[in-house]
Amino acid sequence: MERHRDRMGRSATGGALLALLLVVSGCGGGGNPQDGERIYAERCGSCHGETGSGDGPTARLTGIKPANLAVAIREKSRAEILGTISKGRQAMPAFGRILTDAEREAVYQYLRTLAEKRAAVSPGLDPTGDRGLRQEQQIRGAPRR
Repeated sequence: MERHRDRMGRSATGGALLALLLVVSGCGGGGNPQDGERIYAERCGSCHGETGSGDGPTARLTGIKPANLAVAIREKSRAEILGTISKGRQAMPAFGRILTDAEREAVYQYLRTLAEKRAAVSPGLDPTGDRGLRQEQQIRGAPRR
């Protein structure tokens, strides 16, 4: 009986330590959007733009077409977004060795706030843009562009 209690005590301690480690390391979705905003401004905003629409000054000058992040955050999973931040995509550099896991998570959390802000600015409108327009045209029978 004593042996059983000792194992249970060690298991509980081990579980508590694991939970603490996850919180401290930033795993488990606890990134700080304020840190993410700072990192986004330094590393992402020149291409993706202030609102994440893909209209930053570097994108305009080079002609590249960065993703609209407010749309991407709604259409892609957390893992897909973090994977793109880590590995890069097309003209976007990989940040996997530049940013820590916690910093990438903070950027992801900030991107979520961008999507929420954008939806609040245009209530009742489909914030996904062109896709919503095509759906509306199909419903009304209007010709597609």
